[in-house]
Amino acid sequence: GEMTGLDFSIYVYTTLVYGHVENESGEPIEDAEVEFHYEEYPDSDIHSMGYTDPEGYYELWVLGGYEYEVNAWADGYMDHSGSADVGDVEDFEYNIVLESDGGGSPGWIEGSVWDEAGGETISNASVQAYNNDHMFETWTDDNGWFEFEVPPGGYWVTAGAEGYMEGTIEVQVYPGETTQTEFFLSPAENMYVVSGMAVSENGDRLSGVQIAYNNLEEGWWSSVYTDEMGMFEEEIPGGVYNFSARVNDYYVAWIYDQEVFEDIWLDFTLTPVEEFTGSVEGMIIFHGGDGMGEWASVNAWNDVYDGRANGDDEGYYYIPLVDGTYNLTIRADGYPTQFVSDAFTIEGNNVVYDVHLYEQGFVGPPHIVFLGDVPNDQGRQMRVVWNPGVPGEWDYFTQFSIWRLVPENQEELWDYVTTVPWHGMQPYSAVVPTLGDSTDQEIYWSTFMVSAHTEDPNFFLDSEPATGYSVDNLHPAIPEGVMANQTGEGILLSWSAPVDEDFNYHRVYRHNLDSEDPADIFTTVDTFFVDASVTDGSWEYWVTAVDISGNESDPSEAVSVLLAADDELALPMEFALQQNYPNPFNPSTQVRYALPEAAHVVLGIYDMMGRKVRTLVSGVEPAGYQSVLWNATNDLGLPVSAGVYICTIRAGENRQNMKMIQLK
Repeated sequence: GEMTGLDFSIYVYTTLVYGHVENESGEPIEDAEVEFHYEEYPDSDIHSMGYTDPEGYYELWVLGGYEYEVNAWADGYMDHSGSADVGDVEDFEYNIVLESDGGGSPGWIEGSVWDEAGGETISNASVQAYNNDHMFETWTDDNGWFEFEVPPGGYWVTAGAEGYMEGTIEVQVYPGETTQTEFFLSPAENMYVVSGMAVSENGDRLSGVQIAYNNLEEGWWSSVYTDEMGMFEEEIPGGVYNFSARVNDYYVAWIYDQEVFEDIWLDFTLTPVEEFTGSVEGMIIFHGGDGMGEWASVNAWNDVYDGRANGDDEGYYYIPLVDGTYNLTIRADGYPTQFVSDAFTIEGNNVVYDVHLYEQGFVGPPHIVFLGDVPNDQGRQMRVVWNPGVPGEWDYFTQFSIWRLVPENQEELWDYVTTVPWHGMQPYSAVVPTLGDSTDQEIYWSTFMVSAHTEDPNFFLDSEPATGYSVDNLHPAIPEGVMANQTGEGILLSWSAPVDEDFNYHRVYRHNLDSEDPADIFTTVDTFFVDASVTDGSWEYWVTAVDISGNESDPSEAVSVLLAADDELALPMEFALQQNYPNPFNPSTQVRYALPEAAHVVLGIYDMMGRKVRTLVSGVEPAGYQSVLWNATNDLGLPVSAGVYICTIRAGENRQNMKMIQLK
């Protein structure tokens, strides 16, 4: 019984839009869907769509005088997004080229564009995604939302809108996955000019200095370079930034937590590097494409130093560096940029590091970047780290398999070890078993290879083999319960049974307290030892355990025995810390001291910086001649480096120091 009112907008289409849809090779695409769309009001729009014929041609009628959003789709091709300004004409031609999806799975870039100041989304913002091989463009909808379908790879994504500063983000797109990207654009009125100068400590102006700035709230960064006069100028949105100045031969100069809410002037004073402690060198290796092109460079950088070098005609590069761990960025004409985090560490050494650049679509094998011992274990394990390679037209590898070379086989034979599933283009790591450990007697070498597999079981790629060795890093437990008794056959020493499964033998140390000579050493696999060769005097014994790999435990508690015609044991007349023996030493040394009376003793080892390395004695010691063994390990049981160490003793009111030298 009620009447419902309906409003209709009726358009008279006046313009014929026609064109041709083809692929990158110029071949026509049949049954491609083409759409022209214009939103006039929130609740009404002009919309027309159709399909191409077998020759790739299409025709549509639209209303002239508007700028239309143009979309096109076809099986096996990437979606097309563009625009066409259709004037008041009878006929309008618009041709479209669709890029192949490579026969594999595409990826997506999607997100929103926001007004940073107001917190609202921005509609009709222009968004572009591009790299060396592709360029895509679209616009945000009424909710500020955008989406691209793109081939896998790295992209720069840029968003811009009238009255706002343009924003750019670097993203990586993986097959079948969506990369989420959010833009927060600053209104143009919130832009401020940052100017300044970069000079050396002696006041010389420095050109070509990269002034990098990082927005602390949003995480993005950008940079500008100084001109021939050492000057720079950049317009950036208001915010809080870290600024750094970077150029060869100078340490990085920083300005932290700089507020930019007005035009400001920043000066950087750079300190020259007086001495480079190491370097990195290697080859820039090109896979696919035409090779070097016109330019290729390597940038090794961290927060302390930033070094750059271009490759020569052969692709060789060399960068002098100071100590530290470095990231690498590699760029070259016609190739996607490569970034390697924590690529290598300089500690007074020269590092050889070859870098690889891959043409878009190139298929390359995995590359083992590290094969080494797993620390702090009982051995028989190594860690292998590899870069996944380049799946190219396959878009991804299904899995990786790891293989171990069978030693001493007449023909090359590989044992299967394990499989690691695909999880993207980041580096992979796995712990793999070895058949033997290296010991103090010899090195046991192990060789591994990584294979990348595709959906075709007959197509796989093998890495170059890598060779290394595993080590038992753990020292045996200290023998407990050492006792000494005088018998008719001599001195009988006994102790508890070893607790380590890889036990090999015990070492028994005998020291004559009345002599400057080093201790005598005996070996036994038993838990007792009979010393029938001692004569009258003061003797001290201690015991260590040695495992199969040659690792020796810390010494047991020492026990003393007096063999004399009478029971009176001569005591020292004064306190003394004797020079360790041997000195220099490797791998262990004896520290001896004399106590005329019982005292609380603290005997410690320090490095030349005054840092404590090891506490050897801490407690009350009886009067007499005492001795303790140091096996060049710290309080955690880890070996210390070669060098000079200070031995310090405190006994009651007495203090004394001496230098000790460990050799490698």
